[in-house]
Amino acid sequence: MSTLNNTTPVNGVSPSSIIRASIIQASTVYNDTPKTIEKAEKLIAEAASGGSELVVFPEAFIGGYPRGFRFGMGVGVFNEDGRDEFRKYHASAIHVPGPEVKKLAEIARKYNVYLVMGAIEKDGYTLYCTALFFSSEGRFLGKHRKLMPTTTERCIWGYGDGSTIPVYDTPLGKLGAAICWENRMPLYRTALYAKDFPEHPDYLFTDWYDDQEPDSIVSQGGSVIISPLGKVLAGPNFESEGLITADLDLGDVARAKLYFDVVGHYSKPEVFNLTVNEHPKKPVTFVSTSNQLEKAEKLIAEAASGGSELVVFPEAFIGGYPRGFRFGMGVGVFNEDGRDEFRKYHASAIHVPGPEVKKLAEIARKYNVYLVMGAIEKDGYTLYCTALFFSSEGRFLGKHRKLMPTTTERCIWGYGDGSTIPVYDTPLGKLGAAICWENRMPLYRTALYAKDFPEHPDYLFTDWYDDQEPDSIVSQGGSVIISPLGKVLAGPNFESEGLITADLDLGDVARAKLYFDVVGHYSKPEVFNLTVNEHPKKPVTFVSTSVRVEDDLEPQDK
Repeated sequence: MSTLNNTTPVNGVSPSSIIRASIIQASTVYNDTPKTIEKAEKLIAEAASGGSELVVFPEAFIGGYPRGFRFGMGVGVFNEDGRDEFRKYHASAIHVPGPEVKKLAEIARKYNVYLVMGAIEKDGYTLYCTALFFSSEGRFLGKHRKLMPTTTERCIWGYGDGSTIPVYDTPLGKLGAAICWENRMPLYRTALYAKDFPEHPDYLFTDWYDDQEPDSIVSQGGSVIISPLGKVLAGPNFESEGLITADLDLGDVARAKLYFDVVGHYSKPEVFNLTVNEHPKKPVTFVSTSNQLEKAEKLIAEAASGGSELVVFPEAFIGGYPRGFRFGMGVGVFNEDGRDEFRKYHASAIHVPGPEVKKLAEIARKYNVYLVMGAIEKDGYTLYCTALFFSSEGRFLGKHRKLMPTTTERCIWGYGDGSTIPVYDTPLGKLGAAICWENRMPLYRTALYAKDFPEHPDYLFTDWYDDQEPDSIVSQGGSVIISPLGKVLAGPNFESEGLITADLDLGDVARAKLYFDVVGHYSKPEVFNLTVNEHPKKPVTFVSTSVRVEDDLEPQDK
């Protein structure tokens, strides 16, 4: 451990305009975030004991910079080891805000320092290279996400947006960050300067240790403190881990502006104008406010006895899928037999909520399973193809109504709307549903993915029993369980009724995100933006008489 210091005030200024700062040159404890934070606290304590008021850590200190990691990737090439590498890396990342952020805030308060910490942030299964800012009072000020990862960093880190380009006004001066090659992005730097962030000079160090072998030094360091006037105050350190400390003269900020003020007297706004979009960009924007039962119970009991914690039934299990029914209809043709067929079908449907829903909740609780049940729901005389969700505690979680019935289904089923596109966060993972051909609706799937629903791979089975006669098989089945990685875990079953059971590795959700995260690192929200209307759509909206009368009593403009 080494310490480089330059703590002699210059230019004859008073001590009140001098602040002491330390930057940390140290390595992460890989795959061990708690120990990394322990190490950080020791370094902060050392800096504070030397009088430092500002402590700055390197990029990705928490979570680690994955130098040399390949994550199993080449152009068009992937492998399982890479997926597991990503799972571990994802596990080392932190939520912002989250418990680690709270701990860092406590450390900043304990040692009375302003703190800038480099971290790998996870938002769902997308990772970001992030700088975190803390006050000496122990307040988390905010964050900056790296806007443009460099080269292969783009394979594992998402892109920041303009909503996290902060510059904080503190007693120590302006506090912000440009991570790595962001220092070479002239427009980003200009955006910071416009927030009164001090201009920082370009500086090139030529004494890199080019003769070092890859196995002797992973990252050669070179941490340095440079004043706004371009003077090297401390460092660079190419030798070892340690602190680099210097006294910063805040008066240098003004001195440096004499000759060059990028967004002031040295700008030409009538020629050059930079617009910075500071709105967060999300790939999906929600406009939101928010005698089969007996057979079902037997099947649930059988599944539970085999250890299943989640039981999923097919589309329209309660009420039935009316395969082959015509309901007396043809184009422009109706008949009485069809009306009576519909009366019977309507009688088999259930109200949601209703007594059948209550019974299903009791069954889920009795067998301690999460339950997804396909049902025909009736709302007045309109029918919906609906998926119902239940917790193992016997709670009815909610429902999803099929958005777009297929072909002749549209003659008897209503259309769902955006108010029933749920994804439930459960101890078993995310729970939602895409019914039948909804699996082929890219926008619906994207809406689910935006709620952290695992992406599901396309899969085509070609061994349909085309030689079956219509009267021998009504529905040929083919139920199957497929992992997020696209592996067939159980099924397909084209033979008979029965259970299809598999053990699901929830770690596969993270592994699958390495290469493809539809609404994360693989989205382009600045190009594509999906808006989902989650308000329920009703055919008639009533405006009450009292409101109408009040409107009539409003004073008229003269």
